[in-house]
Amino acid sequence: MGTRRGEAFTPEILQKLDNLTNVMRTIGDKYGVECAQVAIAGLSPKELFQLLVSQK
Repeated sequence: MGTRRGEAFTPEILQKLDNLTNVMRTIGDKYGVECAQVAIAGLSPKELFQLLVSQK
């Protein structure tokens, strides 16, 4: 029996995520920001609020 993470992130999903982070890294390089900043910029205000509240 595998882990929940292992079951959720199959090789196919990991490849798609790798492709996404590569695109986000390219965008970040263009604007001089990190990949994580590109991800945060893509959040709606509601999603950003939920992310910030969950960090407490």
